[in-house]
Amino acid sequence: LQTVRTLTTLAGPFLPTMAAKCRAMLNLEESSMAWASATTLLPDGAPLAETQLLVKKLDLEELSETKST
Repeated sequence: LQTVRTLTTLAGPFLPTMAAKCRAMLNLEESSMAWASATTLLPDGAPLAETQLLVKKLDLEELSETKST
């Protein structure tokens, strides 16, 4: 979880939606996205929020339909 916490901060500028979802699942405050706090450890026993999908799985049929139009 510590690695996910650090990657959440590092991904923020490039993948803001994904980082926001991770931040929500880790119950982190907006201020935790500052570079200086990227390696701040989660406290032992920190509660996690309900999980959610970070990205939608690509459907090859849907992708081919989009490509042909």
